[in-house]
Amino acid sequence: PTVGAMAPVSVTNRCTDGSRPTANDADPRSARALVECRATYRRGDWDVRVETDVEMTCDAEAFHFTARLTAHDQGELFADRRFTRSIPRHLI
Repeated sequence: PTVGAMAPVSVTNRCTDGSRPTANDADPRSARALVECRATYRRGDWDVRVETDVEMTCDAEAFHFTARLTAHDQGELFADRRFTRSIPRHLI
């Protein structure tokens, strides 16, 4: 049997640095960066959105990352995950 053509998927992606990376020249441990990404996918009645936010800060001992990922289906929250990680500086 012949399979009909599928409707194209509408894709929208956007990543921004939510705030410019910042640091106080007198204290490099004050560094902070934030990245926000949004993606939407649509086809027919299928409508999903994925959002991620990642922030990096640091102190004398480590780089610290916090992240949040949310997924939405038809505008309703489907999943919400949060992560926190620290990576030792090792003289960096």
